[in-house]
Amino acid sequence: MPDRPDTRRHILSIAQRHLMRRGYHAFSYGDIATELGIKAAAIHYYFPAKTDLVRAVIGAYGARFDVWSGAMASATSAERLAAYFEIGRLIAADGRVCPLSMVVAQQEAIPEEVLADVRQLQVRIIDFYVENLARGRCNGEVHFEGTAEDEGAKVACTLIGAQLLARVYG
Repeated sequence: MPDRPDTRRHILSIAQRHLMRRGYHAFSYGDIATELGIKAAAIHYYFPAKTDLVRAVIGAYGARFDVWSGAMASATSAERLAAYFEIGRLIAADGRVCPLSMVVAQQEAIPEEVLADVRQLQVRIIDFYVENLARGRCNGEVHFEGTAEDEGAKVACTLIGAQLLARVYG
């Protein structure tokens, strides 16, 4: 078995892939254990419950968003938005759905702790849209009617809907 940090990282990676392709309830610790060649009970060492695992996936996803956003700090607002949209396009083209979108689509059957983490991260991402839309409008890079807050909500709905529909239409 790989050392503990690598095992934890591999578990998170596999769980994220399953979450993005199959959804919250469509994978188990057994699925992950089979891929890693370990016993399912070993996963409980790192993540006692599936809620803990998926919360860690969402937390890691948010941390990567923060790193990416920081790395894009020198780009123009239009470039930052375009780069984010490209990430969403690549996810959809690969038959996946952002883990946040997948959880939201299944929210009635998702533990409240997971939904709370998803809501917090989704607010941060929408704030990213709003900030870049507002700045981009001031700089003449982007044009839209209404408020940046309303436009940011539209962008979020469009990206989530596009990823879900891409699964339907291939």
